Amino acid sequence: MRVLEDDGHSDMIQDLVELAILGGKYPEPLAKVNYDLSLNGKAMTTSSVKNANSPN
Repeated sequence: MRVLEDDGHSDMIQDLVELAILGGKYPEPLAKVNYDLSLNGKAMTTSSVKNANSPN
């Protein structure tokens, strides 16, 4: 996985997907810092909505 710093919409969508997947695979470290694990699903949903609304 690679989360890059860029300002394009397609990069943001990819980053949201990758962060959601990474958070799903490794929830224990996130729970230790009181991260709301439901945000993983929100990131996936947000990326899907943004991807569907993006011009081709």
